[in-house]
Amino acid sequence: MEYLEEVYFNKNGYYLDLEIAFFEKQILRLEQEFKLEHSEIHYEDISLYDLREYFGKSKNSIGVATYRMQQHFSYPLKYTKDGKVYVKSEGVKWLNEKYFRKSYLKELENYKLALQRAKKIKHNKIVI
Repeated sequence: MEYLEEVYFNKNGYYLDLEIAFFEKQILRLEQEFKLEHSEIHYEDISLYDLREYFGKSKNSIGVATYRMQQHFSYPLKYTKDGKVYVKSEGVKWLNEKYFRKSYLKELENYKLALQRAKKIKHNKIVI
């Protein structure tokens, strides 16, 4: 019911942003319940070639995405090393969380499910 109110029936934002916010809130709640330190996704510098595989996108899609990424920053997020063009970890984070949000949402969903499974296992141990 909470999901329906905060995401599905909420007309005050884009559904994908609302869904991401909902999952982030649920994850924080579960982490607090388990007294876990908040887990952030660790990003590393990735080559443009490897970004295609990371996001499952074409060369053109990655090109457009990195162009748009660079428009949001006043300093360069791409650099060349050993003949390859890389995107800094900060840029990879932006691409994941702001541009290719469906992949970020999938990561949030998987992490939330893992926390819920851990909660269920913990609960079952107490019951036994």
